[in-house]
Amino acid sequence: MKGYRLLALALSAAVAAGAAASLAACSSDSCRHELTYYPAVEATCQGGGCLEYWQCDLCGKYFTDEKARNETTLGDLETPATNHSYKRTSDLHAATCSEGGYYDTECIYCGTQSRDYVSGALGHLFESDDAEYCSRCGQGRIGMTLSEDGGSYIVTGLNDTTITDVAIPSEYTAQGEDTALPVTAIGDEAFMNVNTITSVSLPETVTSIGNYAFHACNGLTEISIPGGSVGSRAFSECKNLKSVIFGDAAPVSIGQLAFYYDQAMTDIDFEGEVEAIGTNAFGYCTALECVSIPGPISEIGESAFDKCTSLAEVSLPDSLETIGERAFYGCSSLTSAALGSGLKTIETYAFYGCPFQSITLPEGLETIGDDAFMDCNALESIILPDSVTELGFGVFYLCTSLKEATIGSGVISMGNSVFFACSSLESVTFKVTAGWSVSDAMWNSTVEPVYTPVDSSMLEDPATAAETVSGYAEYRWQRS
Repeated sequence: MKGYRLLALALSAAVAAGAAASLAACSSDSCRHELTYYPAVEATCQGGGCLEYWQCDLCGKYFTDEKARNETTLGDLETPATNHSYKRTSDLHAATCSEGGYYDTECIYCGTQSRDYVSGALGHLFESDDAEYCSRCGQGRIGMTLSEDGGSYIVTGLNDTTITDVAIPSEYTAQGEDTALPVTAIGDEAFMNVNTITSVSLPETVTSIGNYAFHACNGLTEISIPGGSVGSRAFSECKNLKSVIFGDAAPVSIGQLAFYYDQAMTDIDFEGEVEAIGTNAFGYCTALECVSIPGPISEIGESAFDKCTSLAEVSLPDSLETIGERAFYGCSSLTSAALGSGLKTIETYAFYGCPFQSITLPEGLETIGDDAFMDCNALESIILPDSVTELGFGVFYLCTSLKEATIGSGVISMGNSVFFACSSLESVTFKVTAGWSVSDAMWNSTVEPVYTPVDSSMLEDPATAAETVSGYAEYRWQRS
């Protein structure tokens, strides 16, 4: 079908230049069309086809007959793809505990392979309460599979669905084997949506929890994780999960959305090292009240604690260099944030809408991104350390309680509207008053901005400087 379209377009383009004089005549009822015939293209299971048609080389119109009496369109000529036609290519695969019985099949036209299921899975059979293994498949009550290197086991889920308190063993011996191997990981989706689980015990040997491993396990109220990696959405939407403890068996790395929307969570406790917290890892954990993050983590991911509306206190380590975009966005109860001494960058919207009255920015901080403290309407004073060189657009926009600000000696650039709508601003101290200029070019302007010098005498007195800053509130500033 694609080739047919390209052919039609090519033919139309080829005749367009030479047919300009004839086009008006060809549009009338008296036109003598010059027709080219295109045969039908049969539809297959891999793509549609088209009916046979004739096209005028002069005007490009389509017809279903050689006399050009019945005009049509490309859409009307198209025919839809056909369905696959499968044949069985194997004997019956007998049903197992975890999969139904099926035949292998293949499309006779395109070779697409599939399966034709003819019965459901049998389910595991434990012949007594004391039975350790399924009498059909030999699996234990908790499913296991060997790791790729064959040196450990990965938990795949529950084979005994009557279990509510899940205790993962530190090692496992497969039926018929003599050697026990360590259990080191929980596999992807292993317990996803299993709402009957009320508790999970993980041994220190488990240092990897897969994607969606416990997603939406609504019976869980607490979990103790030995350490290591926690995959994407591993515990997301566990609506009754209140407490999470991370042990020190291995440095902790938390994937994106790992605990997203766990709205009952009030406590997070890190007992060992933390290496990474990913995008939206704790987003919308609206009951979370306090978090203290140890090193050696260097970056808090984008939206990591987005809309944690009960979060009142945050302590960040000296190893942290970057607070990501929207990391604490909309944390409407956050009144205390201790920033580590190694911080270099605060990104866009990082603390948007946080109600702290003051915050200490560490010496060594270099860049504050757009709208980073926007709408922090309880903030009363701010001191920008001498290490800061750049302020983005609207950094303190709508900080309506802000009275005092100190601009450090290292600042050479301030984006538009840094102090816009700061209606209480009374004092701005510029450590360097000379060399400043302003431009009314907007932040998204593609035109090279034109700067007008600011008289340094207008910046020497803090009260006068506040009036000057307010007067140029929507402007961008730079210092030469």
